[in-house]
Amino acid sequence: MLRSSTQQKVLLLDAFDEFRGPEFNLWENLMLEDWVNTTVVVTCRDDALTYDSCNRIFSTPHGTKDIPSFTIHELMGFGEEQLKMFADSLLKEKNYKELFKEIIHGDDYLIRLLSLPINALIFIRTIPSLTKSSAQTLNLTNQGDLQ
Repeated sequence: MLRSSTQQKVLLLDAFDEFRGPEFNLWENLMLEDWVNTTVVVTCRDDALTYDSCNRIFSTPHGTKDIPSFTIHELMGFGEEQLKMFADSLLKEKNYKELFKEIIHGDDYLIRLLSLPINALIFIRTIPSLTKSSAQTLNLTNQGDLQ
């Protein structure tokens, strides 16, 4: 019933890279040809799928060229200046803003970790609990350490 409804619909498959089952063809398994007025949005980490796996997972029996709206979009993360502006909007006290800027200054790895907005939000919220000396001893080796 929902498939044939003329209302606009969005099927959102979030965190597709976290699926741990066998690879399958999305078009065939969800019978997307039967879904009218439907947009399918799939989100996943950019390093999780190869071009070849995208072709296998998202193609119609005639390939991806027959899906008029088949596109891949990369969401860009924050750069250093955007991180500073984001921190300025969240941190109220000037000394916290300055501490954040000192922590990230010149630390390309940390900036890369914080380029994901959720990571930046989590980290920025911890700034008031840090002192200058504890900030200097941060040992963040991966995203798990950050979160």
